[in-house]
Amino acid sequence: MVPQLKPPPCNQFTQTYKQSTHSQFAFFILAFIFNSMGPGGVKPCSLASGAYQIDNKTNVNNGRALESFFGWYYAACATAVLIAFTGTVYIQDHARWKVGFGLPAILMCLLYL
Repeated sequence: MVPQLKPPPCNQFTQTYKQSTHSQFAFFILAFIFNSMGPGGVKPCSLASGAYQIDNKTNVNNGRALESFFGWYYAACATAVLIAFTGTVYIQDHARWKVGFGLPAILMCLLYL
């Protein structure tokens, strides 16, 4: 979306390639770091928090309740990922890439407000 952050285009016919600048590469690595920190910090916490709320030592079927919670948790996460990826690709194919990336970013920002 920001042209200054993209490396120069490659010429496939002459097979000449220009490397990205150090600042472009640093931004690329920083984006990967932030992208891994987000889900890495949220998913383990939400799973443990949900299990803590379900866990009841006085319940005879406590183990079954926890197993059911974990199953539904992972099923819901997989379904959400499938819908999100399908929706994002559909938007990117039928609108533009900027809209396909911008809409999830806006929705994520609204979620945390």
